[in-house]
Amino acid sequence: MFFAKKSGVQMLSLLGVVLGGVFLSGQTHAQGIDTVERIMKTHVINLGVRDLSPPFSTLDKSGKAVGYSVDICYKLVDLLRKDLKLTDLKAQEVVVTASNRLDKIKDGSIDLECGSTVITKPRLKDVDFSYAVMFGAQRFLTTPSAGIDSQVNLAGKTVAVVKGSTGEKIVNALKAGEIPTLKVLSVASNDEALAALETGKVQAISQMDVILQFVRLKSKTPEHFLVTQWPLTVEPIGFPVRKGDPRFLNLVNDSLKTLFGQTEFRTLYDKWFYQQVKIPPSALMMENMHRPSADPGMSFVGGTEL
Repeated sequence: MFFAKKSGVQMLSLLGVVLGGVFLSGQTHAQGIDTVERIMKTHVINLGVRDLSPPFSTLDKSGKAVGYSVDICYKLVDLLRKDLKLTDLKAQEVVVTASNRLDKIKDGSIDLECGSTVITKPRLKDVDFSYAVMFGAQRFLTTPSAGIDSQVNLAGKTVAVVKGSTGEKIVNALKAGEIPTLKVLSVASNDEALAALETGKVQAISQMDVILQFVRLKSKTPEHFLVTQWPLTVEPIGFPVRKGDPRFLNLVNDSLKTLFGQTEFRTLYDKWFYQQVKIPPSALMMENMHRPSADPGMSFVGGTEL
């Protein structure tokens, strides 16, 4: 009877309000999850993992995630078992991508993303971050013949960027500003970017330097490529968690502080970075181990915020 008295336009407007309220309610519920309470009930923590993002997270032949961030997350799960007194706490892996990882946090699909997500101010509006677990800088993987030492050499060049990455944001900012002749190729993964570089489709890949060293090693001819020295950013990597869930965030951070103080952490770091590509802990990383921080990164590209 109520709807019968309304016009078609009024009914559509009312339906829009109702549906909008439903969607908003769902989003609020997901962001308002008490993760610790849910873990205590289910004895399950959902870890977001990435494929094709070594050394932080990639899937092995059996489909299980391996990598630096994955190892840290499993160490955190071990510590949470003790803190929460849940000896049967199970870690369940959920594969996410660069473009949907934060959405999966917000909608409750995952509790903690164990990848290579950079802490940035815009992202902090949607999710919270753990303390940083690694620091990198945006640079380019290129060939000596391309003549790219820094961004000033990018005029007329084509650069590959991974969708949803900080590299995509930085390169698009350069194109919109000081280098309008720069061409940008957005790809789904670092493997796709490497294929474009190897075939000459692009002259460079923009990505975090730590990741670029591993992308280079995946090439059939790694000696033909180099990582540029000029940094475009400072990028701290942390683990995203849901916004407004301080109890869980504090547990994660307390566990990270414990891990940073153990010799096992340096062993884990060396396993993924020093043994393979001879990258020692930076001064920022060493400082962070003693005074951990979740401060956002910064861009050296004029007028651009990460």
